[in-house]
Amino acid sequence: MAGTFTVARNTSVRAGVLDPDWKFGVGAIWFDGRDRPMTNTVNVTDLRLIDRSYEAIHIMGSGVSGPHFDGVGIEGAGAFALHLQATGGAGFRNVVASGIRRAGIYTCQGPNAFAIQDLGGNSGWDSTYCGPWPARVSGTPTQPPGSPPTGPPTSPPTPPATSPPTTSPPPAAPPPGWRLHVDPSGFLIGVRVGWTTARDGNRLTFRDPGSERSSASSSGPTRAWTPTTSWSCSSRPEPRGPRGTIFSGSRG
Repeated sequence: MAGTFTVARNTSVRAGVLDPDWKFGVGAIWFDGRDRPMTNTVNVTDLRLIDRSYEAIHIMGSGVSGPHFDGVGIEGAGAFALHLQATGGAGFRNVVASGIRRAGIYTCQGPNAFAIQDLGGNSGWDSTYCGPWPARVSGTPTQPPGSPPTGPPTSPPTPPATSPPTTSPPPAAPPPGWRLHVDPSGFLIGVRVGWTTARDGNRLTFRDPGSERSSASSSGPTRAWTPTTSWSCSSRPEPRGPRGTIFSGSRG
């Protein structure tokens, strides 16, 4: 490989995994110089790395001195912003990290093994960590890097407060010539005195035995219950007669 390479205007979401053989994370963008030194220029610009599983940028091998990062946004990482396992160096300008859940940089090579050239505008990844590879953290960390997980609480959680049950007001008295039908399913409805009642599945029909007039109620879809939303009344169009009047009541 020779010449200059440009990696520009890319977005990566939830990239990077835990390598089962190496037992450490692999970055969303990875420079690997194990086979031979990487000295050619690689310009990485306008890059968004969103919700990294482990580290965002991973550099490993010998003599990796070509990368230059400019305008990189790291928006959440389960472990680190930068993982260094290489000699050499790289330039960083306007590399801004947030939501880094372990530390900014993982490195156990000493301060002079890999040179980080700070070209300005960098923030959010200046802390370092060296030690056993930690488990990734989802969400905001609650303990410093390398700390063992917090054990379960020693006292049982406080149960949420419960409100006393509300009592429904008594149903209103029906007007003259009407009676109050109390249905076993838990609703109340006003019906003309003398009308018959018949049920077919979830449909309840009230009928005037001396004419074609009728009123029907059927159960609707489950939702927050009120007498007018849980049951709907309809009348046949011929002839136009009084519709059943729904009174407030309690539902079992």
